[in-house]
Amino acid sequence: MIFTDEQINEIESLSAVNYTIKQVAMYLNIPLLELRNEYDNPQSKFKYHYDRGQLIAQAQIDMSNLESAKKGNITAQQRYDKRAYQNKINQAKERIFHRS
Repeated sequence: MIFTDEQINEIESLSAVNYTIKQVAMYLNIPLLELRNEYDNPQSKFKYHYDRGQLIAQAQIDMSNLESAKKGNITAQQRYDKRAYQNKINQAKERIFHRS
C-alpha cells in the first residue's frame, strides 16, 4: 500500500493520540480490513509509521516527566521508576523471545 507524505504525517499524528487502526482507517477513508492487514505486515510502511507516532509521543512524555523528576517532583520520580522497571522487563522479554 502506498501512502502520501501527508497521509504518513496523519498516521503518525493520529497514532500519537492513541487512535485505533479502525479510527485511522475511517479518517483516511481506507477499508479497515486492508489497513489491519497492513499493520499485521511487519514490513509495511503503515505499521512503521503507526508505531513511530506512538513512540514519539511517549518519548516526549517521558522526557517531560524526567525533567519534572529531576526538579524533585515525587510523582514524576515514581512514574519514572515504574517506567524504567517496565522497560527492563520488556527488554528481557525481547531477548528471550527475539522479538522487535
